[in-house]
Amino acid sequence: MRIGVCVLHRRSNAATARLMQKQTKRGDAIVSPLRTTNDHRAALVEIESLMAAEPATQDGDRLDMLVSLVEAWEAKHVPVDTSDPIGAQTDCRSRLNRH
Repeated sequence: MRIGVCVLHRRSNAATARLMQKQTKRGDAIVSPLRTTNDHRAALVEIESLMAAEPATQDGDRLDMLVSLVEAWEAKHVPVDTSDPIGAQTDCRSRLNRH
């Protein structure tokens, strides 16, 4: 299981993309793409700090966008063995403990 999958994601990717476009037009803070492992780790730290954010708030919206970015990055960079659900859960826990 990927680390981002361990996080409850409250919006669809399409809804998140629309939100990002709307925020760009308003001039709100933009979330940068995740290009490196350090970017990924920084996003995970920020996600953890935003977990208590209420939906439909600036922090809640930022959380949703970061989760979408982390999920996309992990889908590309983190191999997952889905044939062993227990192993995937153990892997997720060990990754969370390393960050």
